[in-house]
Amino acid sequence: MAFGWTDFNVRMPVFGLIARNSKNFNPGREGWMNAEEKLCNTYKKYVSQLPRDKFLQRIEYMKHAGDLGRTPMGMGMKIFLFLLVAAESMGFSYLLGTWAASDGSANLYTQLMYGIVFVLASILAMVTHASGAQFYRTGLIRSCYARYKEGGDTNFHSTRVISLSDDQYADKQEPPETRCMNRIINTPHDMGSYGWSWVAGIFVVTIFVLSGVMRFSHMEAEMTRESQAIEATTSNPFAKSNMPTELVAPQQAADKKANSEARSNTAIEGGAAIIILGIIFVVTQIVGFGAGHKHCFAGKETYKTAAGSNSFWWWSDKDGAYADTWGYSTHDAYWEAMQPFKDIVNSRLKELQQLLNQNSPKNLNLTKTFDDYISLQTRISVDSKNTHNNPNTSTTSTPAPVPTAAVTPEPTAEASVLRSPLVQAKMDIDAIADKAEQQTFFAKLPADIREALKPWLKERKEKATAAVSQAELDDLF
Repeated sequence: MAFGWTDFNVRMPVFGLIARNSKNFNPGREGWMNAEEKLCNTYKKYVSQLPRDKFLQRIEYMKHAGDLGRTPMGMGMKIFLFLLVAAESMGFSYLLGTWAASDGSANLYTQLMYGIVFVLASILAMVTHASGAQFYRTGLIRSCYARYKEGGDTNFHSTRVISLSDDQYADKQEPPETRCMNRIINTPHDMGSYGWSWVAGIFVVTIFVLSGVMRFSHMEAEMTRESQAIEATTSNPFAKSNMPTELVAPQQAADKKANSEARSNTAIEGGAAIIILGIIFVVTQIVGFGAGHKHCFAGKETYKTAAGSNSFWWWSDKDGAYADTWGYSTHDAYWEAMQPFKDIVNSRLKELQQLLNQNSPKNLNLTKTFDDYISLQTRISVDSKNTHNNPNTSTTSTPAPVPTAAVTPEPTAEASVLRSPLVQAKMDIDAIADKAEQQTFFAKLPADIREALKPWLKERKEKATAAVSQAELDDLF
């Protein structure tokens, strides 16, 4: 939904990003146009390309936090739960509205009833969801504690806090329960809590009992009014006459018996209805609790509100391991899911490049792709990190003159421009054992990295062939 809205704003006539930057000929970095960078940067947060090693690090984090395979609650499920609770709250709010607006108009009563429904539905949905999520996290922590006790260790601890940016194999020597604790607890003595479960339980029981009492009292009042109305409309016209009691008594007894039977039947039906409504209310809250328990994450950095994002509980942008991997458990599936979005971005970039060529007084050779932009951002990020980690490096100071003989040669394009992504690509290819998977991985790399890898791949293949020939010679001699 967010990607579609962004794409609409980019393509909007006159006011869209493409229309506004179709005459922006300002140069950007490393041969890019400023307009091209703006467009790619707009889509970057939706179409990231997580390298294989970082992807596997996030999978490792979720695996040990107990979150691998879990999914957040979808928008459809949230709306369904809210409507379910709202529909169930309608009857209870009807009684509350009657008391709150007893002297008001029918319009005021209706508005007040809908307001009460919204408040009750919102509170119940949030409380039951929070209690379900807390129950899952606390159960996971207590399970780790039980493992400690089974092993004879009464200390409840973690060796260190493992964040998403850390090496996920830093605690690989620890037992599974410790690795889990390192990623889910907030303090060294965090034992979890069932506080929200108690709040939800008290809240549900209170509403269940009070709504039952109010409905029963309301039924009694209605039955009394109906009895009085029946007595008034069916009274004997001869009751005030001087007729003998022996003649009037049988009719009065028959009327009293009929009224008693009708009242008893109404009480049974009303009581059954009250019980059924109470059961529906409790089951509805159990559904909300179950949804919160199923669609939550225990890891501190598995799925959280992104920095600077709207904090509203279902509209906020999310960050963390699950958001970074898009919920996929394999890098190939993640990469394939990303491809349609990349195709859309490349088509928008092509559209912008064509408009820039049309509006430019000279021919522009614009062949950049979104993959090239991702590579550019990766190089800038790596170079910035290297500079930060090496504070002695200065980009502003003028180097001291050195003798001509000591001058080092200029770094090649491979060493200076593609150094970090190229090295990473080589490591990824070496890590893949299957030849077909290596070819698939190579085909998905940006064009400039593929070109830089070709000499290395040829040399690698020649060395492998030579090694095989030498092995055959060793077998013969």
